[in-house]
This record gives sequence, structure tokens and C-alpha cells, in this order.
Amino acid sequence: MKLLRVGERGAERPAVLDAGGVARDVSAVTQDFGPAFFAVGELAKLAVVAGDPAALASLPSVAGRTGAPVARPGKVVCIGLNYSDHAAETGAATPERPVMFMKDPSAVVGPYDEVFIPRGSEKTDWEVELGVVIGATARYLSSPQAARWTWWRATRSATTCRSGRSRWSCRRSGTWASRVRDSTRWGRGW
Repeated sequence: MKLLRVGERGAERPAVLDAGGVARDVSAVTQDFGPAFFAVGELAKLAVVAGDPAALASLPSVAGRTGAPVARPGKVVCIGLNYSDHAAETGAATPERPVMFMKDPSAVVGPYDEVFIPRGSEKTDWEVELGVVIGATARYLSSPQAARWTWWRATRSATTCRSGRSRWSCRRSGTWASRVRDSTRWGRGW
């Protein structure tokens, strides 16, 4: 099931991509793909509709801008330098433990939305990453348990300023949350 949100910024409608690549408006089934969607188990209800080709074909098609895949994400948690080649290309040592940092939820935008580059940026970089939507509160899970809380995967493009003038150092800010100026662009869910 491929989920997406279609429409102008702030007025996106939830949709499912059918087998023919047509986005079908599922706002009759769910209001949006946001926190409430995951909290009350609407994904299972949507899976029934999406799994029935006739029911899915009966829904209206929707076209336009593809928006962020999740409305109002609570937080964006990132893992940095998570493989040795990435550490090597940045000139950093491979960390013993994952480097975790936060990004502002407003950085989550649609795949073709404008990315704002900060003034003075001398080395703006981007990379394609895996984005995962965790649909419920969870702590201290084993790997098999974690799979049950993973509700959605999406391709993600992260844009980061890596130059010294536009990047805050960890010493100055005390946290990686302020280290990068970021706009995150998400592709269609898988």
C-alpha cells in the first residue's frame, strides 16, 4: 500500500496509489495521515479498502502537488554517521554508538517542495535516506518488537549545510539539534 498526501500546502488530502499509479482520495476513510491516524488504528481500516481493487477504483482520483507524507509529525529523530563510508567521506571517525540528533518537524516537506538554503552556505550537501514513521509510543524494544511499531517507510532526501560558516559546532550549541539547518524532502511511501 503506497500512501501519499496530495494538494496545496496545508490543504493536502490523504491518498493511496493504486496499481495503475493513480492517486485515490481516501479522505472518506481517514481525515489525514497524522498522529490520530496512527493512534486509533486507521491504518488497518485503510488496508481493507486499499486491498480491494474495486473499492479502491471507486474512490475519486486526486492530482496535484505531493506533500509531506505525514501531517504534523511529532518529532524527527535522525541517526548520523551510521555507516563507515559516510563517516569517511565527512572526515569523521566511525562512532562507537549511533549519533542521534533531532530535526524540526517543519523540515518535513513534499518531494518537489522548495528547499531553502541558508545565506552564507558554502557547502550545501544532500543525501537520500530511509525515513521510518513510528506509529505509537514505544521504549526499549527488541528488533522483532520494533517492526510492529514501524508503520511506514519512505525515501527521504536530507539537505544539510556542512560548511564551517553556516554550521553551528557542537561546542557552541551543546546539541546536534542546532548543528544543521535542514529541509527534509520525502518521496512517496512504499
